[in-house]
Amino acid sequence: MKINLKSYKIQDANLDKLVQISALHKKEFSTHFLGHYSVNLISNFYVNFLGISIFIVAVNQGLVQGFLLGGNSRNLNLAKSQFIQKNKLHYTVETILRPQIYWQALNKIQSLYALKPTKTMESFEVDDRVRLLSLAVNDDLKGSGLASKLLTEFERAIAPVQEYGLSVKNSNTRAIKFYQKNGFVLEKQVDNSIYFLKRLVDIKSNSKDY
Repeated sequence: MKINLKSYKIQDANLDKLVQISALHKKEFSTHFLGHYSVNLISNFYVNFLGISIFIVAVNQGLVQGFLLGGNSRNLNLAKSQFIQKNKLHYTVETILRPQIYWQALNKIQSLYALKPTKTMESFEVDDRVRLLSLAVNDDLKGSGLASKLLTEFERAIAPVQEYGLSVKNSNTRAIKFYQKNGFVLEKQVDNSIYFLKRLVDIKSNSKDY
């Protein structure tokens, strides 16, 4: 699919865009853990990342058509922990209504409480562990180049960091192909997740989208 990418403005996410971001997350990640929850709770999750991460959106005519979230691992973990602390009751109630994810929810909480987040980082250093947490574009824009445009902006934002990682469900073959075509290599496999690593010194100019 060919579109005029110049008409899609890449900008920082903000409070005004959170509902659109969360609705897009729920639609594109419907089978993922957070996608089972309401748009309202997903918004409460994402608000914690504003200001302490690389959180960008692709906007066309005022509508969010794609978004990307990533950054320093410590900051990402801090935001996740803050979400749990601020939304215990809401999170618990919605989880009770979704028995199919009880164990996943418990594991998420246990892993977050096992972390000891440090203060937020003002800038990236070369050895900071940087991760891509979420990347999504509207279904009708897949294959358009928009996801790669968001990825490129993220890589510019994390400079001078030379590598970063991400994880994806092993059943998400489309995403796996996309990341492989964009220079990611297998790091490890754990349960149902595949972990990829990208070394930015190896970036090639012919990145492709899915």
